[in-house]
Amino acid sequence: MIWTNENDRLILSSLGLADLEHFWNIETSAVGVEYKHLSEKASKCGKSHRRTSCIRAKGARYYIKRACGDFCAPIKKEFDILAPLASLGVCTPVLAAHHFDSASKKMLLLYKNLTGYHSLKKLYDGNASPDAMADFQVRKRSIVREVLEMRDKINSAGLIYRAWDRSHVFVKYKSSGVAILDLEHLDKISDLSFMLSNPVSFAFIRWLEWRQFRRLLGSRVYTRALLRQIASEGVRPPCT
Repeated sequence: MIWTNENDRLILSSLGLADLEHFWNIETSAVGVEYKHLSEKASKCGKSHRRTSCIRAKGARYYIKRACGDFCAPIKKEFDILAPLASLGVCTPVLAAHHFDSASKKMLLLYKNLTGYHSLKKLYDGNASPDAMADFQVRKRSIVREVLEMRDKINSAGLIYRAWDRSHVFVKYKSSGVAILDLEHLDKISDLSFMLSNPVSFAFIRWLEWRQFRRLLGSRVYTRALLRQIASEGVRPPCT
């Protein structure tokens, strides 16, 4: 495994998590797993699976994304997009370590939880702390604008994000800052050139994106015209 942070390596090594096999079989280790998600499918090349697990160590959460077989491609795409996003100033979870083995077709990404951020899902569902909820209500206009500015940055770099969901967008507490998760949902627009060259397909993709934003922001008042105004002029959106 290749580590990007020595402190994280020492913390997890103290729990007996030092190499790929330890992380690959995390569910059978003595380390408590807070949750796990498993996807499996069978193909002509054999069985493939993808797992995401969460562990807690020294007060921090770590998310382990593992894939083998056909599921490797999305994980590899997610890893490759991290550097371009950082150069754009787009905030993402911190990558603590990664491993790619083309021979065995095993891939792993180890992320550290975002500190001081709350998901829009928790904020809209009322599951965040009272202070975070109050901060969100006060800064809602600027947060909406930040999300739209992030979308413009991503599009201007020739990318499109297809997962504008409340559980994927995180807001920093009492400070400017928006982060996105599940970067495998990012695509190069050039890879979608066939779809985007078709006016009907292009209109459908943009319609889906607009609908995602309306659900993300939690109100039908966010029309495309209003979102453009907020992004360009900072106009306060109506009460929702």
